[in-house]
Amino acid sequence: MADDVDLDRALDELFATPPEDFVAARNGLAKALKAAGQKDDAAEVTALRKPTRLVWAVDQLALTDDPTLAPLLEAAEAVREGGGDDLREAIGDLREAVNAAASAAAGRLETRPTDRADLAAALLAVVADEDATDDLTRGRLLEVPAPDAFGLGLAAPVPRATPRKAPAKAKAKAKAAPSDRPPDQLAIRRATKRQKEAAKEADTANRALARAEKAADAEDEALEDADEERARATSAVREAEAARAQAQADLERAEDAAARAVDARDRAATLLAEAHERAEAAAAELDEATDELEALEP
Repeated sequence: MADDVDLDRALDELFATPPEDFVAARNGLAKALKAAGQKDDAAEVTALRKPTRLVWAVDQLALTDDPTLAPLLEAAEAVREGGGDDLREAIGDLREAVNAAASAAAGRLETRPTDRADLAAALLAVVADEDATDDLTRGRLLEVPAPDAFGLGLAAPVPRATPRKAPAKAKAKAKAAPSDRPPDQLAIRRATKRQKEAAKEADTANRALARAEKAADAEDEALEDADEERARATSAVREAEAARAQAQADLERAEDAAARAVDARDRAATLLAEAHERAEAAAAELDEATDELEALEP
């Protein structure tokens, strides 16, 4: 079997691959993972979709440690937390950070006229979504989430080469508009964030519970196997004890039979000795009688 594949490093290389070569590189990685016995990883890699050229350019910000990414993430977090003392200033910082990151990402493409605007809109949508932001920081973004703009109705902040003067009516309207976001919108956004965090924690807890239940089931199966093995061992011990008792009884009977045989042999030896004595005495008497008979004959 081939050596294990370092999946994180391999994915970094895959997501750094230009979109036109992504499918071939993805299939090659999946094949290597299968050869290494990493079948689950291979299935996950096979399911990866080819990123669009804009998403690929955004991922390169993380994969190459582009200096515009950290300020973008910091500015997004500031807006996500309500802007501190000045929400408008935080939003302005976010616009600048999005512009800088969009320009950096566009520099990695054969730029089309709408690329910078599209990249700015994509980046704003990504950093407004915490899950998508996590994917971006790892260089694993595959798609741009639906625009949210932190619930503030922000448009993609793409600067113009030559700013146009706003019509007088528009200026008056902007001046008359409230400078701060209504408090209820802030409360809604924060509540939504808490809801997302709670949902993540609940999902994490459910996954942990599922793992614990699976482990408990495995322990129950192991306990059942151990109980069965103990029952078999106990039965074997009982059978061995019964066999030992039977062997002991057989031994005792054999010893009794041997003792009786020894007694019988001793008695037979005694009788034999007595018979020898009697035979010798009879022979002696016969000799004497023969001698007497011979003496009496003329």
